[in-house]
Amino acid sequence: MKDEDPIFKICNHPDLKAVLAWLRTNMTHLSLVDLTLERLQHFGTFLKAEYEMNILPFSDPSEYIIFKNYDLDLFKKHCIWRKLKGSNPNSNWRSIIDKHIVYGLQNNNLERILLDHIHQSSEYAFSEENLYEIFNTDEYFFEIDGSKSIYKYNDRGNKVLNL
Repeated sequence: MKDEDPIFKICNHPDLKAVLAWLRTNMTHLSLVDLTLERLQHFGTFLKAEYEMNILPFSDPSEYIIFKNYDLDLFKKHCIWRKLKGSNPNSNWRSIIDKHIVYGLQNNNLERILLDHIHQSSEYAFSEENLYEIFNTDEYFFEIDGSKSIYKYNDRGNKVLNL
């Protein structure tokens, strides 16, 4: 017994543009935004900074990063500690975002460095090629309007909850 309302895999959806638009709007965790916000908050708390931000996956006039009045001595000690941890700085960072934050603070260009990095990584993360690769599995089905379905088809061809 099949349900009347069809659901589609991304590869056979009649409106791929609607699916891609829905994914870009609702799957923001695919970008570096959440990680960047988390790491900036960590640095802000650690360095006793005043900070505020609005970061989006794609360039937008409403975006900003304010990070000021931080403990410069603590920041310098932090940078020296990182250098002493090993010769390869990439192996000692919690994430690549940490490296960009430190570089941005050292060069008084935190906002531009971070936003450029986030936007460049988002271009690929939300590209048709990447979204198709991630969501073209037996776990992801989409409604006719392009939204991700809470249903999938089982091996008998019946529509079942995908929880």
